[in-house]
Amino acid sequence: MDLTTDPERVQYFQSHGVPQLIDEAIRALTTTSPADPVRFLRTWIKEYDTYTTRRGAAVQYCEEHLVTELMEKLITSLYMYMPENPIEYSAKWLAEYTPDYNPKILGSDEYRILDGHPMFWVGAFDPGLRVFDIVMETPHGTSYNAYLLKGTKANVLFETVKSTTTGARNPWDDTFWDQMLRRLKMLLKNEKLDYIVCNHTEPDHSGSATRILKDMFPDATFVGTPAAIANVEAIGNWTSFKRMPIDKEGMSLDIGGYTLQFIVAPFLHWPDSMFTYIPEMETLVTCDVFGAHLCHTGVFDDDMTDRMKEIFVESNKHYYDCIFSPFKSWMRQGMDKIRNLSIKAIACSHGPVIRKNIQLLQGLYDEWSKEEPKKERVVIPYVSAYGYTAEMAQSVAKGVQREGLEPVLYNMVDADMKEVKKAMQESKGILFGVPTLVGDAPEPMWELALALNSYTCKDQYAACFGSYGWSGEGIDNIDQRLQQVRIKLPLDPLKFKFRASEADIEQCEAFGAKFAQAVKGMPVNERSQKQVQKEHGGKPKFVPDGRLRKWRCIVCGEIVISKQNPEICGACGADGDAFEMIGIVGEENLPQGDFKGKIVIIGASAAGVMAAKTIREVNTTCEVVLLSLEEHMPYYRPALSHMIANPETVVDPGFWICKHKWYKESNVDIRLQSQVTAVDKDAKTVTIKDLAQDATYTESYDRLIIACGSNNFNPFPNTDFPNVFGLRSFWDARAIMEYIRDNDHVKQCVIIGAGLLGIECAESLLHLNVEVKMIDLASRILPMQLSEGASDIYQKFLNESGIATFLGKAPKAFEEENGLATGVALDGGVVVEGQMIIFAIGVRANTSLATQMGLKLGKRGIAVDALMQTAEAGVYACGDCAECEGRWIPNWSNAIAQGKTAGEAAAGVSEPKFETPVAPYTLKAFGLTVYSVGHIPKDNTTMTIAQKDPNQLKYTKLFLNASSNLMGAVSLAPDQSMVVPLNQAVTGNIPLTDALQLLAAKHEPRPVGWQRRRRVGDLGEESMLEQRRAWKKLLAESDVGAQWNKSEKPDKWNSVSQGVPVLRRGTSFVQSHVPQRTTS
Repeated sequence: MDLTTDPERVQYFQSHGVPQLIDEAIRALTTTSPADPVRFLRTWIKEYDTYTTRRGAAVQYCEEHLVTELMEKLITSLYMYMPENPIEYSAKWLAEYTPDYNPKILGSDEYRILDGHPMFWVGAFDPGLRVFDIVMETPHGTSYNAYLLKGTKANVLFETVKSTTTGARNPWDDTFWDQMLRRLKMLLKNEKLDYIVCNHTEPDHSGSATRILKDMFPDATFVGTPAAIANVEAIGNWTSFKRMPIDKEGMSLDIGGYTLQFIVAPFLHWPDSMFTYIPEMETLVTCDVFGAHLCHTGVFDDDMTDRMKEIFVESNKHYYDCIFSPFKSWMRQGMDKIRNLSIKAIACSHGPVIRKNIQLLQGLYDEWSKEEPKKERVVIPYVSAYGYTAEMAQSVAKGVQREGLEPVLYNMVDADMKEVKKAMQESKGILFGVPTLVGDAPEPMWELALALNSYTCKDQYAACFGSYGWSGEGIDNIDQRLQQVRIKLPLDPLKFKFRASEADIEQCEAFGAKFAQAVKGMPVNERSQKQVQKEHGGKPKFVPDGRLRKWRCIVCGEIVISKQNPEICGACGADGDAFEMIGIVGEENLPQGDFKGKIVIIGASAAGVMAAKTIREVNTTCEVVLLSLEEHMPYYRPALSHMIANPETVVDPGFWICKHKWYKESNVDIRLQSQVTAVDKDAKTVTIKDLAQDATYTESYDRLIIACGSNNFNPFPNTDFPNVFGLRSFWDARAIMEYIRDNDHVKQCVIIGAGLLGIECAESLLHLNVEVKMIDLASRILPMQLSEGASDIYQKFLNESGIATFLGKAPKAFEEENGLATGVALDGGVVVEGQMIIFAIGVRANTSLATQMGLKLGKRGIAVDALMQTAEAGVYACGDCAECEGRWIPNWSNAIAQGKTAGEAAAGVSEPKFETPVAPYTLKAFGLTVYSVGHIPKDNTTMTIAQKDPNQLKYTKLFLNASSNLMGAVSLAPDQSMVVPLNQAVTGNIPLTDALQLLAAKHEPRPVGWQRRRRVGDLGEESMLEQRRAWKKLLAESDVGAQWNKSEKPDKWNSVSQGVPVLRRGTSFVQSHVPQRTTS
């Protein structure tokens, strides 16, 4: 019979303590070793009850006096310091030992932060903690600091305590909440809690916040950055609480007698972090900053034992290194924000409250946060099973030394891992010697590779080499890790099978020399096309081979055919790095269309030309007729504003969408100056007026693509003044240039609309010494593209560049005198004066042909489906005139995408597919690049991360969705370095951890002379005329001037008017207001 499986007997054994009795008997026998074990057991069993009583008393004694904890701490101290005489050390340690109390039975002490002020420590002690956040050793335990401040209007709790028991190793680990609760109840008595301020929401600080809000004080308001609020919602899985988002600098809260001043300080050490300063008591609440994992039951740093004082700085340094070392640049910014504050106490979140050592810690943080320049040397860690990789390491080191750099070799079999990691951090170059064992890199090399951090190694260089026997995956695996951390990789991995030959050894030495050259700053980049990854997102290196290739701008979607990587995008102005190669002309496996008839395309801008190009890529047999109202070949409309100040723009090949010969070579019948006056959808004919010949004719079609775009929106009924202009076509730009050329009195221009077009136009006018005044109904600059913070910085920048801004006021009427518009009257009576006026307030879809044809319209444009098909079979619409499934997006990227889809569908491709592109906005003006991509929410409920330096005009803000993935971004920078990485990051919907790396990007300073050399007010009349005359000469010599009188001027406007009157000049004129601007 198996007794162990009989339920009744098992229950009997357990209930009567039989297993314990047997264990104790065996323990007694082994400890006494009696000569007669049977006789011993007969006596022992009679005294068992007395023994268990004594043993229970001993156990109870040890528990009450924390003997186990005492011995653990003594052993830990011996382990850390390894004294020569452990007996003497232990005696001294015990003499100075202050027993920690048991938090189960204490908690009524009152810890007042400063005398005379009702602010108290209400946190919890965790003396038994030995590992924090998985990897951080905490030999001295820690505390979770929370603080209560009682004002006459409100009571505030700063931070909370950890609430999880996961990984608990002490019997009181589940009482952190109880510790805090006892202290809160003792101090609040029957009062309510009004606010919870979380300066940082790591769970050890915010873990109890939801519990307090939900179960105890449901009317309390949570205060934190938008990122903090989003974090607490996810930590507590509850969103129905009041909140006060701290989403900009300068916000404060009056609680009666005390003011909470909030200082946003991100990445110390999470994106959500901030400080709170209380000026009335000169106290700074910093959360993790100035903290330490040090369980001090006296709470304050001026009440520490001698032993505590010995380890205080050491504990702070260990804490800084583990928590803040990857964020030194952010720490420097944070320290600058509090440098001029008068501080008597620092209420940090771990360790002692700082009252005595404030200046000491501030000085240490300044020192620890310095970016030490990397040493001009190369560290070469390696392992070698048979000596082959070691031979390679020696030869590589010779090459490094030959170039004048110091090689430092470490054989990781016996090297100290901590020493090697420290040397790697301090050195500019790292070469990994990696053999392959069982298909992978050996463990020591993986540990070193995993120690690299993408935040700290961005200025370092690395490569790897090694010997292998079978396949060599170890070297490739380490190389992939190096790519992941985005360290600079100038060379491909170097590997040889088994032992390197004499020729191979020479190659090793050359490998080391080339790597050293890269470390010294020489242009070395020999990564192969397969391996090389460019800094901005993994674009393969391109080597020209004479074949035509297709290049797509990832910013706006523009397609360019060229043998070389284009230098600049004519549509959006992005640099060459924004282009990706998408195919080789003639070698692409594109789906082919089978349509055999005639396709007529009305409109020859972005959408129309893209439709024609796409048709010819997928169908070479159908007939294509492209109709254009303009007299010029299709060009990039975004370049028109630059053409005003630089007439030579038209001779730049990048100004034209396609080379002129392409249309003939591709059998595309392009007809300029062709105005479509009617379409008969039943007869399938288009009536065309040839403006050059003044003749009218009809053209049949089998399929029709309407791509007639949009026109300037003009809300004024009477704009027939010679000095009032739009800027939508080549002719508009010429008309503006003509007026400035012929009217030297033009010194001021009013631009209605402070959007992208208006700002680009303003830059050109400033170059011609025309003062600019911008009007916009919105209350801030570029509200659709920029966040509020970016708008504020950019508006200040525009004002300092010489542009007056009038925001938040609607234009009501024109001022008029002697047949000219002399100003624009705004709401409130202000009149903005100018000798010329330019409209730049948006566009309206051209739908007149669709209306005449009886096509279905949407709210803003011609209604089309996902294939760009209208309600009429065989008729398509795309670009600014089309509204696709309820969405009208009038920008270049969308026009390109829709034109491609319409072309494929019309050409007979079986399954064309349209995907709405990520809509980016790029503005390059005054040496500054403004970039906006993705979804930019208008409220403050979205988690955001911002990095800004208003003095240097640098600003980046990232917007994350509920899943903490990137959904939008804005950037202001003196170069275009953020354009490509932000576009790829938003398109890829990358997670928060990867998004943080975007903020580590460095920007080149603006070149000297980036701003306009002189302001209008700085120039005398003669100087202005000289500069104007020089521009006129350039204009006369350009293609624009040569073609000035070739054609008649077309209608200036084609949009809906809104009945705004024209005012005549009178005595009630109100002087225009120009914001105060500084002079550079």
